[in-house]
Amino acid sequence: MDTTTILIACGIGIIAGWLASLVMRGGSSGLLRNLVIGLLGGIVGHLLIPKTGIVLPAGYPGAILSAFAGAVVLLLIFKLLAK
Repeated sequence: MDTTTILIACGIGIIAGWLASLVMRGGSSGLLRNLVIGLLGGIVGHLLIPKTGIVLPAGYPGAILSAFAGAVVLLLIFKLLAK
């Protein structure tokens, strides 16, 4: 993986984590936490979205939507485990 790919993945992760934290908590969780949630959410979304039969647009919009969906799932799991 080259540097550009890593930076793009980080950018997508930050955007997806930020959007998910806004939806789930009502505010941003900070840059580092948004990055981690978004990157892990990207992995979860990449694994879960195809199993649902949902077709996302290609390119960056699809990657952001997939990472966002995965990040929301992760945040839901974290909320359930925190109780």
